[in-house]
Amino acid sequence: MNQEQRNYALGRITFMTDTKVKEITEKFTSPAVKLSFDEKVALVRNRKVLLTPSKIDKYDHLDDIFDFSKYEKKEAFNEAKAKPTITMIRDRATKVRDKIMLAEGMEALAAIEEFEKFIAREHVVCPPPRQ
Repeated sequence: MNQEQRNYALGRITFMTDTKVKEITEKFTSPAVKLSFDEKVALVRNRKVLLTPSKIDKYDHLDDIFDFSKYEKKEAFNEAKAKPTITMIRDRATKVRDKIMLAEGMEALAAIEEFEKFIAREHVVCPPPRQ
């Protein structure tokens, strides 16, 4: 294997690893919930939200005056559930990179194909988090 072939093979492994890690990260990220202006107004009119208990120095937005934290949430990543799978994938990718660097052409190709099958298997992705 020449240097250009090694670089190509390493690039493929990196691409496959990054793609799978991104997929897992998205799977274990709960989406943000953001209220529209009309929804906020309805909550204020129905007296479902309270005034913010702090110094109010501007009145530009409803968020400055009222506390909507019960009804809105930020995007959240569950690292505890995703980390074992991501670590397993990265460890396997490191072993394949080592094989590519130390092995001859056909052995390296076999290692890449094995890694592709490993990444494609269903058990690599953990079940979705329960809500």
